[in-house]
Order: sequence, then structure tokens, then C-alpha cells
Amino acid sequence: GRQSGYGPGTGPKAYLEKLSAAKNTAEGRQALADQAKSAAEAGAKRAAVSAKIKAAVEAKDFAAGSAAYDEMYGNVSGTQRAVLNMNKAILSLRIDADDKARALKLIDAALADAAGNESLVTRIKADRDKVAAGENPFLPKAATAPKSGATPSKPAGDAKKTDKGA
Repeated sequence: GRQSGYGPGTGPKAYLEKLSAAKNTAEGRQALADQAKSAAEAGAKRAAVSAKIKAAVEAKDFAAGSAAYDEMYGNVSGTQRAVLNMNKAILSLRIDADDKARALKLIDAALADAAGNESLVTRIKADRDKVAAGENPFLPKAATAPKSGATPSKPAGDAKKTDKGA
């Protein structure tokens, strides 16, 4: 039942019939049930880890947040490990924006893990330069809004629309 797309000489109708036939066997139904169960378990695990990370940010506990990331993604390597280290750098700066040294150490680890993926290396370097310069590119947009009482202007398309009736 594993085929991607339809082959030469067949068409969408034949392809859909083949897929339907695979689902309508006992093995096919069991495989679909197993996939659904696995997806549900993975989603529940992601939700639990996300809750741990959110609690760590609120408690300003980097060690707990880092452990939660490791719980979910600790066995990855290469570019995925680079993303893990960048997530930890973001976590670090959200917990303590003044601890640039810890964030830069994590970003440098991400750069080493991203070696060979030039587009990822370029993006990580850009973020590293901002952090080194004292900027925090990882804060939510609302947190970086001007605080002098001035409100940023909204584009015309974002203006609240009112119902004029029928």
C-alpha cells in the first residue's frame, strides 16, 4: 500500500482505486489504525513537552526548559540538532535576555551542527550577529513594539471592519 503518485500509463482513477484497495484489507486497516495511534501518541507527547517548556519560561528555569527540549528531541543529529540548539538559544534569551553568553554558546553549537547546509548556516549566522550586537531577534513582535506611548500604525487592510447591515 505504499506508493507515491501514480505511475506511467495509469491515471488518478486507477491510483485512487489502488489506494482504496490497500485500505480495505485487514492489514491495511490495521496499518491505518497503528498510524493514527502513533500520531495521537506523538501529539500528546509534544503537547506535554510544550507545557513543560511554557512552565519553564514562566518560572525562568532554563535547565527545566532545556531538559524538556532534550526529552522530545535529544536523539536528533545534524541539521535537526542545529534546530534543537537554536530552540534552546531562543529559550535562553526568553528566560534571561541578559545572558548573551549562554545563548551565543548554543547558537555556536547550532552553527557547528548545521555545517553543510548553507542556507541554514546563513540564517543562524544572521541571528548570531543580532544577538552579539545586543538585539533579541527571538522576542515576540508585541514585545519589541515601541514603549514610549506611541502605537505603531496598522496597515489599512488590518483595520477593524464594521457590519453595515444588509
